[in-house]
Amino acid sequence: MVYVLRASDGTATPLAFPESAAASLISYSGYRIRVRTPAASSPPPASKPARRLLRGLLAAESTNFSAATTGSLGAGEAPVEVDSFEILGPGDGSGGAKDTPMGPSNITSVIFLLSFCGYPRPVDAATFRAMWFNNATSTPTSHNMQNYWSTCSNGFARMPESNQVVVEVDLPCSGAYLGTKYNSTGSCRTQELYTWFAMADDYARLTLKLNISTIKQRVAVLPTAMDPYCGWAGLASVGCAGTRCYSWISGSSSKDLSIYFHEMGHNMGLAHANWANTPDDPYGDFTCAMGSGVTCYNAANTWRLGWLDTLPGASFNSSNFATGRWTTWSLPRQSAGISPQSIIRILPDWAPPAWGRNATLGASAVPAFYVSLRARQAPFENWFGTDLANPGRVLVHTSNLTQSSNSYQTTTLQAVLAAKGRYTSSLPYGITIQVLSINATAGAAINICRADRAAESPNDESCFDGLDNDCNGLADDADPACQPPSPPPSSPIPSPQPPSPTPSPPPRPTPSPSPTPSPRPSPTPSPRPSPSPSRSPSPSPKPPSASPKPASPKPPSPTPSPPPPPPPSPTPSPPPPKKKKNKASKASSPPPPSPSPSPSPSPPPPPSRRVRKSPPPATGA
Repeated sequence: MVYVLRASDGTATPLAFPESAAASLISYSGYRIRVRTPAASSPPPASKPARRLLRGLLAAESTNFSAATTGSLGAGEAPVEVDSFEILGPGDGSGGAKDTPMGPSNITSVIFLLSFCGYPRPVDAATFRAMWFNNATSTPTSHNMQNYWSTCSNGFARMPESNQVVVEVDLPCSGAYLGTKYNSTGSCRTQELYTWFAMADDYARLTLKLNISTIKQRVAVLPTAMDPYCGWAGLASVGCAGTRCYSWISGSSSKDLSIYFHEMGHNMGLAHANWANTPDDPYGDFTCAMGSGVTCYNAANTWRLGWLDTLPGASFNSSNFATGRWTTWSLPRQSAGISPQSIIRILPDWAPPAWGRNATLGASAVPAFYVSLRARQAPFENWFGTDLANPGRVLVHTSNLTQSSNSYQTTTLQAVLAAKGRYTSSLPYGITIQVLSINATAGAAINICRADRAAESPNDESCFDGLDNDCNGLADDADPACQPPSPPPSSPIPSPQPPSPTPSPPPRPTPSPSPTPSPRPSPTPSPRPSPSPSRSPSPSPKPPSASPKPASPKPPSPTPSPPPPPPPSPTPSPPPPKKKKNKASKASSPPPPSPSPSPSPSPPPPPSRRVRKSPPPATGA
């Protein structure tokens, strides 16, 4: 791993550190170090003795250098192998890892407006000064960088015009400078980034004879043609320890003051601001310039810089924030210029540490909670949308920041609350914040409470101590959790069912009747032929015919045998014999019907296609 160091006289020295030690050096950017080289190694000719005090750790390469890539350091400038090193302290001897302003401070900077390779600078000095400083017609709300710092710092950060040096610089396109090769035609590597500053700095000091050696902060505004090669709106070193700190601004962002405010915030030791709803986006906090907001810094970062403080009595920890007791507070707007005492800070030191204290990064063992009121306040508190429109919203942030000079920690937006909104952190923190009202003039009225359990219980003292131990707004008997459980309803004794009647045996089949024998028919006499009539001379009158003899009846047909009865059905039993009704008493209820046979199961319906409903749109607080 190769680091490039620059001594106080401007001499650059590339050093190769062991892999095991190189990663830890990033935290010591800006420190003075003492290095020792192996006996066989010698420093490059342009370097001072290897054991001298080197100041201003300039840059850290994030890649391992091979024989091919070391050539980018310049001919004859192979990295010096480091055998051991010793951290001596910050480059300015202050004893802190970051040179971060606390409280009132002056912003002092050198701004280089660069052009090279025929790429014009995106803004000239006159235009830049007009957007950077107030003039005779400016008001406190004029949109310029001086007012941006003053508004968001509650007047603690001042940027006098005399403390700002603006220089137009034309640089060579490619070559080697102080042993480092660069090519600005289409490259935006580490060697180009720092070489641009080195050449611009020397031009201002040696050619223009400007006295800028005591100014630590450098800002470079690049040509717009470099945007595709650099790929960012801005870039910055973290902290301003040692001799220098740097910010680079892309050409397309050269007139966007919020980009300068973001990158210069890094120079002050601020990290990115994210949002709990989008944990994978390091810029998710839309209420902070260190996130994605075109705004001031959030409460945690502003407190970190010493530009605001808690309301009197509103800095809480385990010593003054008892469980189960609600307290009411009135919050003024954070950037209203009324008072720097405008927030509530709660450090839940009753919770076990999430991780061990990291002294190098200046982290608190548990995250602190910051409660603030923010509202749209042109031109520097700009909210896109209605979430933070007047009269504003109560914001809850968390961070492991401290106010030590080496604290470099991200912040997280946890909640955006309108009136009647409520936020509760999970145990063991157990912090509840309830917004009663928000008024554009009076600010926000809020209640806060600390819980030590998820619910009160009659099995311990929590239901008899007069406290709202779970912070649900109900204490002791008023809390349903403290009420004894209602006895279960008594089950009615079921009436005994009448005994099932004994089923009658199936009827015996009726025997088929014996067939009646057919009577033997009488023989029918053969008809005699009628005799031929005898001729008579004259017909004699016939005597009257005798009554005809009735015909013999037909023999009776045999009676057909009845069909045999069907076999008894296996389904319902025949009903029991009917009981006679007693006129003197009420008719008894009929016995329950015998169960019907179970129907054949229907085939299952074809599976229906489940339609996933879209979740309801989230409602903003």
